[in-house]
Amino acid sequence: MFGVKTDYITMVQELAYLRHIPRGSGGLAIDIGCGWGRMSKIFENIGYRAVGFDPDLDLLKFASSRGDGLYCAAALPDIPVRFGSADLAVLQNLLRPLHLVGKLESIRGIGRYMRPGGHVVVVDNIRTGHGDYVSEEVVSGIFAAEGLSLQKRITLRVSRRLTDYLMQLGLVPRRLAAGMAARELERSSRSSGASRWRYSNVMFVFRRA
Repeated sequence: MFGVKTDYITMVQELAYLRHIPRGSGGLAIDIGCGWGRMSKIFENIGYRAVGFDPDLDLLKFASSRGDGLYCAAALPDIPVRFGSADLAVLQNLLRPLHLVGKLESIRGIGRYMRPGGHVVVVDNIRTGHGDYVSEEVVSGIFAAEGLSLQKRITLRVSRRLTDYLMQLGLVPRRLAAGMAARELERSSRSSGASRWRYSNVMFVFRRA
């Protein structure tokens, strides 16, 4: 049985990366706030040389033990990457945690790490009019100030769907999960805005001029 909701969410998000992120040609991808590295392999699969950064040494130790990426203990605003050297930067589920602890300003300066034409991808939970979530306007404003223009905005998932509860209860066979993930991404991507009564998991793709 496919009973781990996180695995299903990862499946939806990986599919979104495959569909919406420009393919790389061996350039550097920086996964900022990589945690235990659950998304790292996908960046290698789409043509980047990925390095994950996180301040939590225990998480990095586990990530390294999986053997599918390179990891380093560091956090914004100071990561050991040469300015102007990254083709892709990913901030997966990072903005809201920083917002909740009052450290969202640490994102400032990320644009200096990007090559011209490089992309910054933000995936986070968004909800309109709720103080525990970063608004879409704030997300766009932060990265516009870094010289990054919004290229795509895609809703990946919407909370409080029956699918979530079925996954949590272990009622969905693994053989059905891939098809369900593809259908959920297709359905959710038709949504153009965040809701006031539930959060949406949204991907923003920015490009450095």
